[in-house]
Amino acid sequence: MSVPKTVSLLRRSHGPSWQETLLESSGNRLRIATGNGLSEDFEDRLPGEMGRGCRAMQYVFGPAGGLLPEGAIRLLPQQHGATLPDEGSPISFQFFEIEGASAAPVRYEGRVSGVAWEDETARYCQVGDLYPKDLSATPGVQCRQLYEVFERVLEAQGFAFTDCIRTWLYPSAVLDWYDTLNDVRTRFYKERGVFDRIVPASTGVGAGNTRGAAITGSFLAVQPKGSELTLHRHSSPLQCSAENYGSSFSRAVEVRHRDFRELYVSGTASIEPGGLTIHVGDIEKQIRLSLDVMEAILLKQGFGWADVSRSIAYLKHKREHLPVFRRIALERGLSDIPIVCFQADVCRHDLLFEIEADAIVLS
Repeated sequence: MSVPKTVSLLRRSHGPSWQETLLESSGNRLRIATGNGLSEDFEDRLPGEMGRGCRAMQYVFGPAGGLLPEGAIRLLPQQHGATLPDEGSPISFQFFEIEGASAAPVRYEGRVSGVAWEDETARYCQVGDLYPKDLSATPGVQCRQLYEVFERVLEAQGFAFTDCIRTWLYPSAVLDWYDTLNDVRTRFYKERGVFDRIVPASTGVGAGNTRGAAITGSFLAVQPKGSELTLHRHSSPLQCSAENYGSSFSRAVEVRHRDFRELYVSGTASIEPGGLTIHVGDIEKQIRLSLDVMEAILLKQGFGWADVSRSIAYLKHKREHLPVFRRIALERGLSDIPIVCFQADVCRHDLLFEIEADAIVLS
């Protein structure tokens, strides 16, 4: 007798200051939440039954003071390599939560930094707030150390680095050493055989951190158990491969489960098909092109904006340019997507805007 297929359930909801995507599949319950404009007691204002499961890759955007929830990473706004004061600013958050019998916290340096779990088709590991061992080392050395920390955390959970499908890198003063970051990453990937597997999707933008590290980061790894779950690297219809200009990341990576699909789209900016920045100095055109590129990637793989479960928009000059983004988002019917808008240095001096997104759709 054949075993009946587990049918996944996908629900989306929102309130005045938050959005939530809930996915139930194979005995696990996944919640992805985004909140904006909250006060320091934001955890007390989470919707529904949140907070019962294990959390991973939890981001808090906002004032440097106050206690952080376990496993959270606090990102501090930067401009031209300088961390900006943000006292009194409202807090935004994003977190991923998994509830299921197999979910177990992942610890690094004695603290919870993420979660590992599994179902009948794969094992998963999502970990955030990782940082280099030697904070006095040069940025390039710290970057290499961060990748080695990624690897050690993965190996402790029974994964290899080649199981990693998505990274989030937050280098401080990124404009001073982004070329070095790319060199370190490419060398590490060659040594580990990453180019023979799935090259992770990635974001790399300049943000401060509370430890004073040159770089902090997060990752997601997926280890299939067989052929029922497959991983796919996708290109962008409107841009060349990032590897053409020395950046080793995929434009997007898709995880195909038996009855739902996930798409992880890398940080996307105003870059033309040849790899050069376009619309220099024009924030409106840079935003429009970035959204066009994101939309093209989503649509090519059978997703749409309504399927986005989590997104971050990075603005080099948030105070001046956030109203422009909000106006364009309203024009395009994107006002309700789960997104945090954050002040950050984008990886080129002439880039003013970048956006990343994850999406989920039932098959």
